[in-house]
Amino acid sequence: MICAISGAPPTAAVVSRKSGCVFERALIEAYIDQNGTDPISGEPLTTADLVTIDYKPTVGQTPALASLPAMLQAFQGEWDAKLKETLTLKQELVKAKQELSAALYHYDAAVRVASDLAAERDAARAEIIALSK
Repeated sequence: MICAISGAPPTAAVVSRKSGCVFERALIEAYIDQNGTDPISGEPLTTADLVTIDYKPTVGQTPALASLPAMLQAFQGEWDAKLKETLTLKQELVKAKQELSAALYHYDAAVRVASDLAAERDAARAEIIALSK
């Protein structure tokens, strides 16, 4: 929202019932005291015709980003941040792959040991059965 008088975002925003325009409360009250009319429509206006707006200013474009070099610098900063984030993610991916590889190697070794033990057990049982006959 922009004040129709000052052209700046209002801190205490009000809207005129006559013209529907947004104003800074202090500016429009001073204008009404001097002229008694709406600055846009020219109709008679009183402070009772002003409606307070519950307005929380949003973060918008700052004047520093109004120039092309400032915008390019901001874009370069965002690009650098994205590249750094991508590099970090790639490093974490490599680390996760290494950890997974090690875990799979240990799992495979454990399965081989368990398989060998089961084979030895089965062989021992077969020998016991053969000896008992």
